[in-house]
Amino acid sequence: MTQCGHMDAHLRSKEAVHRVAVALNWGLSLSRGSRLCLTCAATLHYAALDQHPHCFAMDLLSGSVHCNLCRDYIYSPHLDRILRLLKLRREEKATKSRCKAVFGGPRGFRNLGKTCFLNVVLQAFIANPLLRSYFLSEKHNHALCTRERCTACELDKLFMQVHQPDIAPLGPTSLLHNLWTAPGASDLAGYAQQDAHEAYISLLNLVHAGCTDHAHPLNEPCTCIIHSTFQGTLQSELRCGKCGYASITSDPFLDVSLDVGSSGVQGVGVGGGGVGASAPPPANGSSSGMNGAGTVKNGANMAKNGANNLKNGASSAASTSKNNPPSLAPQTLDNCLRRYTHAEHSDWKCTRCSAADASTKQLSFRKLPTVLAFQIKRYEHGLWAQKLDAPVRFPLTLDMRHYTSSREGAEGKDGAEGASHTQEPDEMHLYDLFCVINHLGEMETGHYTCASRFGEQWFRCEDADVTPTNIKSVLDSQGYMLLYIKRTLVYYASS
Repeated sequence: MTQCGHMDAHLRSKEAVHRVAVALNWGLSLSRGSRLCLTCAATLHYAALDQHPHCFAMDLLSGSVHCNLCRDYIYSPHLDRILRLLKLRREEKATKSRCKAVFGGPRGFRNLGKTCFLNVVLQAFIANPLLRSYFLSEKHNHALCTRERCTACELDKLFMQVHQPDIAPLGPTSLLHNLWTAPGASDLAGYAQQDAHEAYISLLNLVHAGCTDHAHPLNEPCTCIIHSTFQGTLQSELRCGKCGYASITSDPFLDVSLDVGSSGVQGVGVGGGGVGASAPPPANGSSSGMNGAGTVKNGANMAKNGANNLKNGASSAASTSKNNPPSLAPQTLDNCLRRYTHAEHSDWKCTRCSAADASTKQLSFRKLPTVLAFQIKRYEHGLWAQKLDAPVRFPLTLDMRHYTSSREGAEGKDGAEGASHTQEPDEMHLYDLFCVINHLGEMETGHYTCASRFGEQWFRCEDADVTPTNIKSVLDSQGYMLLYIKRTLVYYASS
């Protein structure tokens, strides 16, 4: 094999380089034992090579190039570079195709006996980009973890299985066993109808326990993946209408419960984010504190003991009588948030002037979490238990700036500073919808489905069945839990 000057001279022309590249790209996809003309991309038999008008041909078996002018197999550094570049591009294209097959969408989960409530929560976790990045980057490696019955390890295994090329449905039996046998989550055991929101809070609690170091100081905020992703801060303000004094406290939360009608009582689970029970602002102006290592557990207990789970048909909304049924008028998520953060009358006694007849209380979001989860209270328990089927319209993009704390400098009874409002750009308050959990049917005989977003494509997940869907179908659903992710995660103020 000799270095050919004919090929080097031929490749000085851009048109010739283009023709050779096209022919080589075509030849890489062929496997027949013949020769390929590098000028016209014709495949030639060995015997017809001498009669062909063009000079250069490649042996498709060996990859060697023959020059009719030299009457020999030749070597050209320029041609070799072109060939390596084409092979690299083909490998990159194949890799993208494999990645698309692996990460193209969610996998279904088998129903193991009325476990649709668990399947939709797992789909919400799988669709969460932050959780996906955390576990796929081996921030919690199940092979190195020494904890027994660690739910974080089970979730790590689940992420590995979901992102395999196999598309067969999964059966999360070990994770279900952990949920059944975990302390504080025994109500979820068995084959009765369960509440997806209660399972959501319980799983957050269990994953938090698996990702938290036992030596973590109790007086320091927790920095585990659960708190850094889901935890925000809620501000409650008690204001005296007579002297203007304000008592401002703050409490952590993991998700927010919103009333579907105008007759309910607004509430949020504090002390860690559980939203099962209604929690009005404290009347004594004292903060409940943010115990990072133990907050999720407290929130899970509140969710378990709260009155808004599907199993017993309870709700933290106000009881309705038979003569005054709950309103079924259409609602919007913005209307629910406005009611939630609206100032209302309070019986709080001012610690400065002792007035008790002109006080108001108001909730607002002091610190927004990265992932904002809403539960729509659809189960009411009065003289009879019933499901509220009022449609709640929710947007693809949610602007939370109107519901955040903007007051500065007010001090509470214990001298605690009021909410400090950082002048952040509007983009820091924008959230994009990535998962919707729906409940179909009645309270005791219902079924859970969800819609989750992967990239720009939405999928409808119903146990083992996963099918593509469109945005209109997602927005037309009733919505029991809505999960939004912050569009801009980090903001650096310019100096």
